[in-house]
Formats: sequence, C-alpha cells, structure tokens
Amino acid sequence: MKFPWLITAVMVLHSVLSFGAPPREMSESEWTASNERDIQLRLEQLRLPFSIQTNNSRIIRYIHDYAAVGIQETETMLGRSNLFLPVFEHYLSIYQLPQELKYLPIVESGLKTDTQSPAGARGLWQLMEVTARQYKLRVSGGTDERLDPYRSTEAAMRLLSDLYDQYQDWPLTIAAYNCGPGRVNKAIRLARSKDYWKVSKHLPAETQRYVPAFVAAAYIHKHHADHGLAPRGGEEAEQGVRVFHISTTMSISQIANACETETNVIRNLNPAFPGNVISASDKGFYLAVPMASSKPFQEWLSRQKAYNHALFADKKALHTTYVTAPGDVIDAVARRFQCTVEDIMRWNNLKTAEIVVHQELNIYLTREFLLGRV
Repeated sequence: MKFPWLITAVMVLHSVLSFGAPPREMSESEWTASNERDIQLRLEQLRLPFSIQTNNSRIIRYIHDYAAVGIQETETMLGRSNLFLPVFEHYLSIYQLPQELKYLPIVESGLKTDTQSPAGARGLWQLMEVTARQYKLRVSGGTDERLDPYRSTEAAMRLLSDLYDQYQDWPLTIAAYNCGPGRVNKAIRLARSKDYWKVSKHLPAETQRYVPAFVAAAYIHKHHADHGLAPRGGEEAEQGVRVFHISTTMSISQIANACETETNVIRNLNPAFPGNVISASDKGFYLAVPMASSKPFQEWLSRQKAYNHALFADKKALHTTYVTAPGDVIDAVARRFQCTVEDIMRWNNLKTAEIVVHQELNIYLTREFLLGRV
C-alpha cells in the first residue's frame, strides 16, 4: 500500500510532461500571492475524522504540489474522481466508516486503476497480493481483483475496519494502512504515546508523509476551484457508467459489440480482466459499461438469456430498471418497489444479496404497486 504518485510525481513531472502539452504552472511569487493564510483557514474548516495541524509544513507543501506544480496531473485525477468516488462512498456507507476516507486512494494511486508500486501493490487502493488474498480477492489466472474498483474497495473497507478496531484512532489507522500495524505498534512503544503526531517521528519516512498527504488530498478535492483547477478526463468519467452483475462467460469483444463501442473502452472500465475472455464464476463479477451503452447492452443480455426475466403474467407486471445510488442495500430497494429480496435476486441472476453503486437492476412493478402510486 504505497502512494507513488504524490512522492515521485513532482520530481519527474517536467520530464514526463515534456512529451505532451507544456504544463500550466504557477510561479513561486504567484503562489505566495495566493496567501497561505487562506489555505490554513480552509484547513480549519476541512471536515476530517481527526484534528488537523493547519500550519503543518508538509501539508502546505503537498497542497502546493497539487495546486501549483502538478496541475495537469491534479486536474486529470479530479476528472477520474467523478467515476470512482461514488464507489468509495457506497462502501464507506455500507461499512459505516467516515466518508472522508474516500480521499485515501488519491494518495495511494492518483485514482489510476493500473498503478503498481515497486513492492508489487496494485490498484486504486494499492493492495499487496497477500493482503488481497486475506480479504478474499481473486489474484490468479486472468483475473486480478485488486484492479476491480468494486471488489478492491470492499476489501480496503474491511482492512480499514480491522485496523480501526485495533487502534480506535484514524491517523494511526491510516498510518497502519500504509506501513502495516507491526511498524505502527513499534512506533507507539518508542513514543510511549498513542498521539499520532508524537508517534509519527518513529514511523518510516514514507509513512511520516502519508497522513499529511491524505490531508492535502482531501483539501485539494474540496477546494480545487479556489486554486483555479477544474476536473478533466475521458468521456466515461464525465458521463458515468452503469454496472451489471454477470455470472456467465463473456468476451471483451462480445461486450464491446453489444455496447456499440470499442474494446479498449470496455477494458479501461474493467481492468481486473486483462484478457479477452471473462470466465464464469460462482460469485459472478461486476461489469461496468458506458452509460450510453446501457440500453443496447441490456437488450443484448436479454437475447442471450443472461438474465432471468421472470415476467409475472398473472400480475401483468411492468418491467423497469433501477440504478443504485451510493449506500443502497438490496433490502431497501425491495421495500421501495414492494417486492422481496429473492425477487430482485431472481430477476437479476444474483448469487448473493449484494449490490453496488451504479448497478442497473431489473425490476418488475405489480399492478398493486402502480395503483398505489396514482
């Protein structure tokens, strides 16, 4: 669980970006004119699950790196946040964790699903293979669920929950996420304290930077407009996606044809499956497609009988779809549409009573439900 972008990007930024358009930068004089006191005032208002040292020089420096040095990278990251933050918010709600933890993957990966650290951590949450397996992610053959935004986020939520149960303190929990509980425990013993700011000086150098980097990431996401920054990204990030739960074998080319789009679009949205064939599995998999492709893909699924569209002729049910929002659980959706959890699972071929954000569910509305809405 590393954060390669924030620590290394500033050093390599100019050479990397020299192959494209020149980066838009801010001079030191312009940065000084932006008034660091304003940043400190905004930091005082920033909502995080722990108190902030608003005059911490590392936090200020990382904000400077985001807002004045790595502008192109920051704006691209902000564009990707439109795609991934709802996923993080969903699982944070399910696991009843602070919503502000959604900014951790900004530090970990810059919200790039294909990021890999020198130590072998991968994905948005930079999970090591041993950690991924511990939390029941598949890392074998043609599948690496560390790259799956949904499965990896749930694994990260479980890990964060376990670490918080151990420390009951969010800065220590976040530090342990980065360097492991063994090193945090040793630092606590050396510091003879559980105050993170006292403990931090005994942590590895990277971890000492990690909590300030997290604060800076939260700040820049909330206050990027105050620094003249705007999200930018691909069409999928701007328009959004729809997610389908699939349990049968499909190929990327089949999916792309059904979605009336290019294979690279489907690959980019589903990085956990690098090959052309996605194999069937007992628990199934979540497939993300561009929002504009939702209807043709749904129609293709129906023709393939990938979904069991169980029409209730006797009740003259009306078919519709429901797109889940962050925090939705299947029980609440069933109550909303006056059906049962088992109905929703059957209509959508779900193996478990689990749903994710942006998932498109088949729903059949009974006459009684429709009359009750009149």
